[in-house]
This record gives sequence, C-alpha cells and structure tokens, in this order.
Amino acid sequence: MKTVLVISEAEGMVVRGIINKLRDAKPEKIRVEYVGEDTPKKELERYEPDAFIISFDGMEELSKIKSVVVSATEIATTKKKEIYIISGIEDYSALKATMPFVPVTEFFKRPVDLEHLVEFIYAMDNRKSVEKRSILLVDDDPVFAKMVRSWIKDDYKTMVVTSGMQAVSYLAKNSVDLILLDYEMPVIDGPQVLEMLRSEKETAGIPVVFLTGVNTKEEIEKVMLLKPDGYILKSTGADKLKKWLSEFFRNR
Repeated sequence: MKTVLVISEAEGMVVRGIINKLRDAKPEKIRVEYVGEDTPKKELERYEPDAFIISFDGMEELSKIKSVVVSATEIATTKKKEIYIISGIEDYSALKATMPFVPVTEFFKRPVDLEHLVEFIYAMDNRKSVEKRSILLVDDDPVFAKMVRSWIKDDYKTMVVTSGMQAVSYLAKNSVDLILLDYEMPVIDGPQVLEMLRSEKETAGIPVVFLTGVNTKEEIEKVMLLKPDGYILKSTGADKLKKWLSEFFRNR
C-alpha cells in the first residue's frame, strides 16, 4: 500500500475533496493522510510517505507551510519520492522562483481536475522503475538555470539553487549524483564552492562539472587545478548538453 501525504495550511473544502476522492477510488492501494503547517519532519517520516501533495492558494498560504514543504523536500530528495503541486499558475511560478530546490514531479493547476489527479497518482507504480539520476544546478542567473532545467528535467531529477551558499547548505542535507556549477557568482564563486565541497568528507566524492560562460585560457587552467569532473561552456546547446550528460553517466 502506498502512502500519500497532503500538505496544506488548512483542511479546507478543496483539500477534503482531494483526500476523499483518493480514498474512495482504491482504498486498498492508497493511504491518504492530511498534515498541516506545524507538522515536524519526524512526524512526516513516521508515515513513510511515497508521495506528497502540496496544495496552496497564494504566497501567504505557501509561507505558512514553508517549513513542512522544506521537510517534505528533504525526504523526497533523499528517499526519491514524488511531490505534486496544486496551485494557480502564478503561484507555481513564484514557488519555483523562491524555492527552486523543490523537486516537483507534476504540477496541477487550480481548480484541479480530480479525475486526472487520481489517475496520475494511481499510476505511480507504472512510471519508470529506474530512478532518475539527480543533478544540482548552481547558477545565479535564474533565466539560464530555468532554461537548462527545462532541457534535462525529463531525463534527470533536477534541483536548482542560485548561489554558492545555497548549494553548500543544500548538500549538507541532500545527496546528488552530479553538480553543474557556474564559475562566476557573487559572494562565493564556483571555484570557491568546489574547494569547499572537496574539503568535506560528505561532499568530496560528488562529481562537479563547470557549466559556465568563462572561456579564457588563464581562468580555465586555474580551475582545472582543482580537478573538476568536466568543463562545459554555456554556449553548448540542449542536444549537446544532454548527449554529454548521457555519456558522463554511462561511463560512471
């Protein structure tokens, strides 16, 4: 039996409708539980969830459930579980801008089509059994990061952070299979991030590949002394990047 946790500020009419629909469809296959804004991470883990549904209407509601969303993200990332978002389109865009680290499996626009939601969730077992490789994209340019994520998200579980410190903080709690790292960033640049990761036992073994616009011989030679696992220019197109990633993981 699969367990789905529904996260929302309150168990209102929309949330109750979602829960009841899921429970009534195939109660022998899916267990559905509601968790509110004050639910600690240990309580979420106690349920041993297979998926999370995060439902919110407006950024005020999202801010109230932010801590439990962060906890759900940590569980979903480390244990490779699914996260579904139910919100308005603008609210979803705001979520991706303010919390780009949330690994969204599927977005459902309000008002949600309950039949479609139910079909998608009950197809959980029929989706690819081979877990996707996870990639952390670190770039202070959100437009470029969003574009790259759109290229590779179908093939890889892709998380985005927009600063070196966010990357270090994320990796302190989560593991990934590859880091695509920008070179030039404010406060802590790419080479500094790489040095920090290499100095810690928990992150020293994570492959780091620079994805950058920096292409001068001097700067490339300088960063290659840190022994990254690759160096890709931002001018590389979608097809070449996907081919490079495919070959990289095939050879590991």
